[in-house]
Formats: sequence, C-alpha cells, structure tokens
Amino acid sequence: MREIRGIVGDNGLFMIYENASPDGEDRDTWLRRWDRQKQSWTVFTPEEWDAITAHVHANDFPETTSQWHSLGRQAGFSLVRELFVAPTDLWRMYCFQA
Repeated sequence: MREIRGIVGDNGLFMIYENASPDGEDRDTWLRRWDRQKQSWTVFTPEEWDAITAHVHANDFPETTSQWHSLGRQAGFSLVRELFVAPTDLWRMYCFQA
C-alpha cells in the first residue's frame, strides 16, 4: 500500500473493494457468514460452490474496518473513507486519499 501511495502522488486516490469484517468480528465468524450465503449463489453447481468455498477458506483473511483505516494511514494516506458495504456485509469498498 505504501508503494501505491507513492504512485498516486499528492493529489491521487486509491480505491479497493475487498473482503472485510465489521470491527470486532474474527475470521471464523466471517467464514461462517460466508458459508451461510450458499443458497443465494444459485448459478453455481454444488461442485463449483465447494471449489469457491475451499479457496475462500484457504486464502481469504478479511481485515476489519479499523484495520483498513490503519493500513491506509500507515501507508501515508491522509483520508480513508468506507464508500460501500455489500448487502452480505462480506465486502467493502474503501477510498484512500493522499
């Protein structure tokens, strides 16, 4: 993120849409919420859902909202805003301004 801060310069911004947790939620709770959304993903076969879920359980480590703000400030961004929270509350969009 520090490299991105250097790239955007003094007037730039960086936007990211990432898996994220509300403050106070741990990864296990986030994963349980992920698992509960299976019935909403009707386009996938059971095998496809299982493959996606295996990937998520092995590779997704959502940061909390406070952690995203802290990462932005540590990288040198002066302003961090949460722009969007997905209806499932599993993903969030942040804007980091120089």
